[in-house]
Amino acid sequence: MIVLPPSLGAIANSFYVASASFALPSAAVLVMYSVYRVQLWVSPSPEETSFPKNPDAILLILQGIVRAVSGTASVLGRVGSFLFNGLAMISVLALVFAFVLFLTGRGLHAHQGWSRGVAGIITSGLFLVSFLSLMSIRGPLVLLPAVLAATSFVATWSVWRGFAL
Repeated sequence: MIVLPPSLGAIANSFYVASASFALPSAAVLVMYSVYRVQLWVSPSPEETSFPKNPDAILLILQGIVRAVSGTASVLGRVGSFLFNGLAMISVLALVFAFVLFLTGRGLHAHQGWSRGVAGIITSGLFLVSFLSLMSIRGPLVLLPAVLAATSFVATWSVWRGFAL
């Protein structure tokens, strides 16, 4: 039995943690989206409001107000629906990415060569993004990308030198 070096064990466990941090909020959004779609499917369609044939001035003003408010609500509802649909699609992609992270962590524990390559690509990409944000952020917030760049660099280095194929 081959023992995993401590650095790779920590990296594999961090892939599990990252997988859970992507999967849990994405699953919650998809459950909310499913409830929303079932609610739309089950609920009856709204009825059209009818006004009398010969309205007086007050009814004409009220009819104009109703049309303005319902038009605004319709536009806002469509924008909200568009944003919620987009969030659901992003959640599906995040779930797929969480599954890839989980499989990569499992592969690192099992000393699989493909997982070392995938982990190297992911940690290298994280290093690039954190290094670019390190170069563009000023002030006390520079500490976060600096720590992220350092840890992702160490993770990339550990993955590539960690075990022989």
